[in-house]
Amino acid sequence: MEKYLQDVINIDDLKTGKINIIEAPCGSGKTTFAIRKLQEHFRRCTTLYLTDTVNNRESLRNSFKEGKQYEHDEQPETMNYALFGKCCAENQDAFDMVDIFLCDELSNCVNFSKIRQEVDDVNLHDEALKYLHDRYLNEHTYIIAIDATPQKIFDYYSHYPNCFHLVPLHGEPISYQQDETIKYTHINTILTQLDPTQRGLIYTPRIKKMKEIITFLNGRGITCNGIWSKKNEAEPMTKEQLGLRNYVLTKQQIPNDLNVLVINKSSERGINIHSQVDYVIVDDIEKDVQVQARGRIRSDIRTLYLKSYEAENEICLPHEYCGEKLYREQKEELCKLFNIVENGRRCGWKTIECMLEENGYTIVDGREPKGGKRYSIIM
Repeated sequence: MEKYLQDVINIDDLKTGKINIIEAPCGSGKTTFAIRKLQEHFRRCTTLYLTDTVNNRESLRNSFKEGKQYEHDEQPETMNYALFGKCCAENQDAFDMVDIFLCDELSNCVNFSKIRQEVDDVNLHDEALKYLHDRYLNEHTYIIAIDATPQKIFDYYSHYPNCFHLVPLHGEPISYQQDETIKYTHINTILTQLDPTQRGLIYTPRIKKMKEIITFLNGRGITCNGIWSKKNEAEPMTKEQLGLRNYVLTKQQIPNDLNVLVINKSSERGINIHSQVDYVIVDDIEKDVQVQARGRIRSDIRTLYLKSYEAENEICLPHEYCGEKLYREQKEELCKLFNIVENGRRCGWKTIECMLEENGYTIVDGREPKGGKRYSIIM
């Protein structure tokens, strides 16, 4: 029988004076456990729900409004870590009335704590982490961190090894599955193979690459768009993208007229999608990112594509190039189509030729009569 997180945790196992770490996979019902079972047990307590991103906070608030996660009269206060850190720095006793700090994806707060701040004098995420430990780790307060990838939390507080309590799970919680996992080196080799009739989610960290993917897939007739942080002034989203972002956050769906949604770190943990999706592509080698980005799709999928430098250089030739004479112009066109970049430059024909041969293709070189143009035929 499949069990959710609320079925495998005993509330009495939680401890005050410790950072309670609940390690649970995406899809195990972390939010439902936090808001329903935990709040039911601590009905008379004051709870502050801390989240890692604005997207995540908005998604939680939308869930509360729709009654999906909360059945009591009052909704728990939600706040992102940066604002929490700022409030603590301005007023050290601002949250002394809080009995329970529910820390969603605290490991991402650790990620943000390492980013240099351009506006604030101090890193507010770092402040949040310090105040949680230094002020609220006491016998009267519960600090509960629910995270699918908690290792970075352990690393951050490594100087205080006794501050943790790993909450035991009494059984194996449910998690999302995929029929197959394919590792790749270059995302463009995957993009050229995508089925236009299928729907997917793509994660890549940089906005420049997001735009390249969107342009390429739309050029293939695969409707595609992307969303990133609305606070990004250097790369502001269009009106259409802002509407898409609002739709995804409020409806928790990919619009029916969109085949592929592209996201970056701003949505790596901050959105939940309940649409039927066939595949997820995670264009990042970091394991935590792969777990979190895959978890944005709240259901089983057919295929999970993961970037890996250990993967073979898999490459699939579009059928229109197979068995045809390819002259210099067609070879350049094929190189542009694959768009495989190494050391900042697009790979030329020689590299593509080697990759094709490594993947089982046979290439025959020839030349037109009377010293004519050279060509290659791929079979």
